[in-house]
Amino acid sequence: MKKSQNSISDSRSESVELSIRLYRAIADVIRHLDDQRARIINVRDLFSENIELQRIKLKDYCEKLMFIDPVGYGKKAEDLLWRKGYYEVFATSKRLNKNNKMDLQDASLMQCHLQSGIGYYHHLIMKIQSYFRLDLRGIVDFPLIVTDCGLKKDKNLWGNKPIESGGLEWAHHALHRCLIYLGDLSRYLSEIESFYDHSFAQRYYSQALNWRPECGTPHNQLGTLASTQNYSLDAAYYYMRCLCCAQKFDGAEGNLQHLFENNAVIWEQMNRSRGKEITPNVKKLLVTFIHISYSMFFDKQHSQIQQMCGDALTILENCIVEIESNLITVYNKSPVAEPTVLNDDILFKMLIISFMCIQQLKNKGSSNTMGGVALSLALMSQLINSVLKRLEAVLPPRLEPVDKGNGKKKTLRRRRKRRINNSHVSDLSEDENDSVYSLDSDISEEDLIFDCHESDEEPILNGNGIHLNGINDHSEHSDSSKIKGFSDLTDSSQPWTHSLVSQNKSFQHIHKLSNQGYILQTIKVCCDWLVSNNAFLKSCGSTTGPLLSRLVNFLNHLSAVPSIDALKDLFDDCILTEDDLCSIPLPEDVTVRGLSCLQAAHAKLNWDCLRTRALRPEEETYSRIFKLIRFGSSLADSKICALNYDASRQWFSLETNGNKNGNNTQKEERPRAQPERLKLMGELWLKSEVSQLENKAKKVNLPPYLVPDTEVFLNHPSLLKQLVGSKKFIVLIPSIVVSGLDEFKGSSGRVRDTIRWLENQLRIGHRSVRLQRSNEALPVPFIKYPKKKDKEAWVFLQIVECCNYVCSQSTGEKNPELVTLLTGSKTYLNGQGGFSHIGVAKSAGINVEHIESFYSKWKSCIKSHG
Repeated sequence: MKKSQNSISDSRSESVELSIRLYRAIADVIRHLDDQRARIINVRDLFSENIELQRIKLKDYCEKLMFIDPVGYGKKAEDLLWRKGYYEVFATSKRLNKNNKMDLQDASLMQCHLQSGIGYYHHLIMKIQSYFRLDLRGIVDFPLIVTDCGLKKDKNLWGNKPIESGGLEWAHHALHRCLIYLGDLSRYLSEIESFYDHSFAQRYYSQALNWRPECGTPHNQLGTLASTQNYSLDAAYYYMRCLCCAQKFDGAEGNLQHLFENNAVIWEQMNRSRGKEITPNVKKLLVTFIHISYSMFFDKQHSQIQQMCGDALTILENCIVEIESNLITVYNKSPVAEPTVLNDDILFKMLIISFMCIQQLKNKGSSNTMGGVALSLALMSQLINSVLKRLEAVLPPRLEPVDKGNGKKKTLRRRRKRRINNSHVSDLSEDENDSVYSLDSDISEEDLIFDCHESDEEPILNGNGIHLNGINDHSEHSDSSKIKGFSDLTDSSQPWTHSLVSQNKSFQHIHKLSNQGYILQTIKVCCDWLVSNNAFLKSCGSTTGPLLSRLVNFLNHLSAVPSIDALKDLFDDCILTEDDLCSIPLPEDVTVRGLSCLQAAHAKLNWDCLRTRALRPEEETYSRIFKLIRFGSSLADSKICALNYDASRQWFSLETNGNKNGNNTQKEERPRAQPERLKLMGELWLKSEVSQLENKAKKVNLPPYLVPDTEVFLNHPSLLKQLVGSKKFIVLIPSIVVSGLDEFKGSSGRVRDTIRWLENQLRIGHRSVRLQRSNEALPVPFIKYPKKKDKEAWVFLQIVECCNYVCSQSTGEKNPELVTLLTGSKTYLNGQGGFSHIGVAKSAGINVEHIESFYSKWKSCIKSHG
């Protein structure tokens, strides 16, 4: 026993001693490499025989050290190998050719070096898989199937030592870093020669994310790779993804900040040249959207944020109109720097960016969250409207199923009548509410399933073996397949041989839409976001009406697809139920994996399924359809909005005042006018502002809104400036007050100074000061208005109307505690004159205070609350 213990102790001491010797040898090699690299004057010197020999030694020593002592020296050896063997070589070559392009010989030498590095890291990943018996199926596209039959437990193929837990942890991290190194090497190659495709680097970074989705470094590298693609939208998307990961990359925030600052310069230039130069709609949309994202992601205040959101939605609508003639926007996997047409990839990234901005605001507890929600829901509404147009370009709008017979619902799955002879063949309706089967109570369930194979008539097949019997050639939509973007339903690209599916036009077009673009995938991610954040729908109230109306029409198109029971024989044997099918992640789930705002939707997914099998395209389409229908059903059950779902008829509807059961027929939605849509967004932003200030003011029992009159600016500007500087209120300046200041600026230098201060606050976008907008006025009921010649009373009523609007519109009902009208005149308070200012204000529920008394109360409240 003692002999055995001594032998174990001796082997450990020998291993430690060998590790130390190897580390010293590596240090000597690195010292030689650093000395020689300091003396080189051109790229060719980097690949001299002596330096190449030293690099070979470095790789050999580092690899041995990694596997001899992975816990103690694995990370150090791995890092030294990368930095000294590859990164610094490339960095030195860039420094030597800072202002010049590499000549052909230098470029060839560097390419050979980088390609050898790619080969070496492939070898290293293979060895790690084998040594630690790691299963990377579904993670990398070059997995090694490791078998160790006949070996004892906890033994590996490389020796008799058991695998340590610390060593296994290092292997997991080393694999992730090696995949990033492969991506970096591929990116360096694309920098040297433009003909190297960026997709190779993207491939390795994506595999690194598959292995460790919580690590944000690959996202940062993808952002660097994207550079200016899609007017820098792609880079912003990846840098934000990095900052939203559990393990952020340190430099990502600086990269994103630099990108935002550059975009802000472009946005300002674009605004200055408005009307002078013609700017493409796509550029205006993306530059404006990135500028909005800048304010939202870092929770910065911008005085024009609401107007920018409205502009972005208007431009988006124009971009969608521009591409409507194409019907299908192909998912662009190789985006260009300056696209001329909006595509599905851009729309996807815009939605995900808005979700990440909302999550950041939510994490910070910012009251601006609802403003971001308003923008996201508006974008989602536009997206669903776009896909509706694409679907209904080839499919008729669905009609609500009607009751038939003795109160029985007409089912969506219908059977085809048995054909007796050719002379009695009847055409089948193409109405998508009725499938290709009709209902006969005297035909058995077996006839339902096998009818299409046992008909007396020989089935008509096309070249792919797809049944063509029963297709109605007289439908008014029979020419829809000729529309650009859709080929004939029975072309050779269709994988279906199942008669149920081949004759279901809804499924065919949805499947084609899924394969030819990315818009359905984007909508599915949006619905996943609403699953995790369904409280937003409730808080937005009636403003979600257009979105829900479009969502209902969209879901009713999906519900026309046959159920999985009818298609069970189409899928693999291992998928038996809809729940099983929906537990397998879809490609869009993999793309957004790791986002905290989607955790609730992703919690039910079985990510291990990706290692053993992948869904076929037709299975993906059906899974996507069913998940969307299930989302609509759960949303209806939650009762947080007016959505209803009749499961027996598979029909979605909206509950209206005239129909509490929700059985109303869905009519085509009339497009909302732009002013109405902006008003709805404005209400949400106003709620956001008030919510933030209510939380701050609640502690000191003060109103969030202050509305000063002209006398405050004339007599007490210093007190007003202190209230603004406290950032505890929003100072809303009525338009009539601004006009009054203009009248006095010619006769008073003090007024001119005050106006310059006010202009400066508005120019820098100070969040505590803003002007009254044109629509922010609500007349006071039951008040006899004075004539305009009674200027003092008329001006005061204009100010009261501004206060009355904020009290009524900010929360949807009267809330006088939100606003205080500040006056600098004691005449109003003393009731002097024939017009009762206080009486008018009280009738509107508006509190009026002199600024001096309000200032004193504010100071005492602040003092008492510390």
